[in-house]
Amino acid sequence: LLDISMPGMDGFEVCKQLRNRSQSLGIIMLTARTMENDKISGLSIGADDYITKPFSPTELIARVDSLYRRVSTVRKYSEPYKTDDAALGEFRLNPRKHAVIKGNTSTELTQVEYEMLEYLFQRPDTKVKRSDILDAVWGKNYEGDEKVVDVNMRRLRMKLEDDPSEPKHLVTVWGVGYMWKTSDQ
Repeated sequence: LLDISMPGMDGFEVCKQLRNRSQSLGIIMLTARTMENDKISGLSIGADDYITKPFSPTELIARVDSLYRRVSTVRKYSEPYKTDDAALGEFRLNPRKHAVIKGNTSTELTQVEYEMLEYLFQRPDTKVKRSDILDAVWGKNYEGDEKVVDVNMRRLRMKLEDDPSEPKHLVTVWGVGYMWKTSDQ
């Protein structure tokens, strides 16, 4: 749990440094800063969730539990028998390294990014509702804003697409959600 307003180093910088050290560490920003650009900044630099003060202790516990479930999923992928890459076209997901490989280039993903991409990889060329992604990655009890999906999709596009503003694989399905497109059809 990180607050943004801290003496010495602010929570954004701490978040960046923690995320650089570990892609699987669970990070929740818990702060009085309620502006949308602060929320987007926190999620963009690697926070898994963003909660504003005042907050409900019950909601905080639910969000920590949800994040714990996601972190536990990462541990499952670290087990020795989870070494096979999932492949779609030129992309491969490596569960052991928590990375996506395109050609000879490996790109590390955050836990959330990895889970979102894995979810789409399991449903190639299928329209996936934003709410389904939210349920699969953040858990059915997640009460935060659905925009967290959009922010993380944008980060994934920045890492995966040759031209993120004109994605060929991670496409938006207007009014529905997203799709992992395997062909140019």
